[in-house]
Amino acid sequence: MTMTQQKLFIYVFSQNYFLWNGVRHSLAWLPPSRQEYHWLTQMTLAALDERIKDLPAGALCLIVTEASRIETLRQLLPHGVLVMGDNEPLNTLDVLLNSPSTEQVSSVRLTRAERKVCTLISKGYAPAGIARLLNKSQKTINGHKRSAMHKLSCHSSAELWTRITQFSSALA
Repeated sequence: MTMTQQKLFIYVFSQNYFLWNGVRHSLAWLPPSRQEYHWLTQMTLAALDERIKDLPAGALCLIVTEASRIETLRQLLPHGVLVMGDNEPLNTLDVLLNSPSTEQVSSVRLTRAERKVCTLISKGYAPAGIARLLNKSQKTINGHKRSAMHKLSCHSSAELWTRITQFSSALA
């Protein structure tokens, strides 16, 4: 299936209005029936995960965000989600959308269970509370947390929490 046959869901994961507007105008060449734009100003992992988990089969998902968030997003998001930084030229987007394999290669990917545990940690849940909520053993939850910490190169729970909540929109 070529890009012109697939629906493209474009998420601008930023509070920057100019980035949002620029992405919309830069992709005006796409057929309107094949694109859907979303501006996510609530910059949390949970908000982003909610949006992309129910994408239709065969759809492409592109997330445009600030360059400082790219690597973490690539690690936290599922395979097949394209991530592009605000500092990348538009021809990069053309290459991403028209390449034979739209799946970006990253050395680290979290599993669905690890992402779910990380999302709940970012909401303030402790492993015991996550275990009760998901009806799993606390050992299982701790295993997912430990695996996510290893994949994200975190050496403490505080470091993991900082890494997964870095998308907070609170600009103090």
